[in-house]
Amino acid sequence: MNGTILLWRKTLLPEVAFLLLIIGVAACGSSSSATYGSTGSSTSTGSASLSAPAGVAATTGSGQVTISWNAVSGATSYNLYMAEQSGVTKANYSTKSGGMAHTGVTSPFTHTGLTMGTTYYFIVTAVDASGESVGSSEVYAAPT
Repeated sequence: MNGTILLWRKTLLPEVAFLLLIIGVAACGSSSSATYGSTGSSTSTGSASLSAPAGVAATTGSGQVTISWNAVSGATSYNLYMAEQSGVTKANYSTKSGGMAHTGVTSPFTHTGLTMGTTYYFIVTAVDASGESVGSSEVYAAPT
């Protein structure tokens, strides 16, 4: 699909799941495509002084995913957790296939060397002197 961009977002509401699929065709004739979205889940425990990062988004490229998020007031750094399975948290990322953590990162953060066509799931936490926030909503992307 030359020049096609694919956006997949899943938002869970009580007993109802909405699925939004938007396909846009790039006018410039580019041959890149992107797949990304959000599962809407987050972790439940963290520093009381920090809110979870919001506006988390995933953008794909050739063998890479760039994660970006809005700054959290009072945060001194951010941690990014990822895995090849949905439901990644800061507590379980290492038990999941492909699970890893990137600490002390800034937005945007680009993770390179990923397998094209494999879906990766990400959450971000904010960090300050008192600890780490709860995790952001989970986003996912499959490098093209």
